[in-house]
Amino acid sequence: MNPDQKPLRFSKEEAQTKLGRRVRALVAVDSVASGSLGSVMQLDEIEKNSFEVIVEWFVLIDGKHQHDWFSKEQYEQCLIDEPEIDLATNPNAA
Repeated sequence: MNPDQKPLRFSKEEAQTKLGRRVRALVAVDSVASGSLGSVMQLDEIEKNSFEVIVEWFVLIDGKHQHDWFSKEQYEQCLIDEPEIDLATNPNAA
């Protein structure tokens, strides 16, 4: 991305579809290792109808959960949606 170019962000509707979704890091993000799992826990309106999603990682760093903000562009480059585990059909998955 060109430094003068604004990052591609989510619309409100797009961001809302990501809420609660489990994700896996494809690359290391801040102090979070590649392959780490997290969950989209919140939305942040950066500009009018221009949102980023906030991922809370399941790993602890210095005893705390790490949170990272992702634009749509960063989400597509750094994260992959993790399939939901259906405990009703696969009780051993937990």
